[in-house]
Amino acid sequence: MGLPPQLPHTLRSPSTVLHVITLFTLCVSLPPYRGCLGCFLIPFFTKCCKDVDHYCPCCQYHIYRYKRL
Repeated sequence: MGLPPQLPHTLRSPSTVLHVITLFTLCVSLPPYRGCLGCFLIPFFTKCCKDVDHYCPCCQYHIYRYKRL
């Protein structure tokens, strides 16, 4: 995508075919960690490890997920 993932983007929604400014949410995806038990808790407390989901504000259609890990 080339744009910073934690900013709203202006694009054409595939579901409504309108130009919209996306809404985004931060979510945790858990890759399989092996080893230290506390290591898998890091993404829950830091924004830099969370994935970013972008949605259409009109119809809540999921447009894109930026995966960090």
